[in-house]
Amino acid sequence: MASKIDDYIGRRVAEGKSSFVLRGGRRSGKTFAALRFLMLFSEGYPGTVVNVASMTAEQGRLGAYADAKTIRELAPTIYNDVEVLSSPREMRFGNGSRMHFSQYGNSETAKGIACDWLFVNEANNFTKQQYVDLMANVRRGVFLDYNPNVKFWVDDFFTDADICDSTWRDNPYLTRVQQEYFETLKQQA
Repeated sequence: MASKIDDYIGRRVAEGKSSFVLRGGRRSGKTFAALRFLMLFSEGYPGTVVNVASMTAEQGRLGAYADAKTIRELAPTIYNDVEVLSSPREMRFGNGSRMHFSQYGNSETAKGIACDWLFVNEANNFTKQQYVDLMANVRRGVFLDYNPNVKFWVDDFFTDADICDSTWRDNPYLTRVQQEYFETLKQQA
């Protein structure tokens, strides 16, 4: 079943776009959808290099890295050739593709690595200069995801037409308990 985010990514790819901006609240499926696309791309295109950027090591370990491991576990026939390393946090694909999970808490080290794809997880935690520095090394495209709770530099680069908005209702992977949690929050609001 394709999600709202999957449809957005497919449309942007068909239009020849290289940027994918996902704006949504907690548990809206932003990170998971971006990682699913990037992992499938890495499987299909040998030698692909993906840099998944997080602001802190904990955010990266408990967020994007954990989600990527879950995706691998959910599709073992697709990802049976993927080796998961914990130090450094990396996924190595049998075809030579690599997915690096990097943290850039220090603005001086936010120069990034040469990569085909950049995924800036929780982009609102990065400065505009960090984003510019990371983008200098990107060959194919970029994914950004963020929560819509603050205004930040994303508006300097993208319009609302470039952005996919999602909510928890757009996430096909929520458990029944998680769905009940959000329904209860909605009722109490």
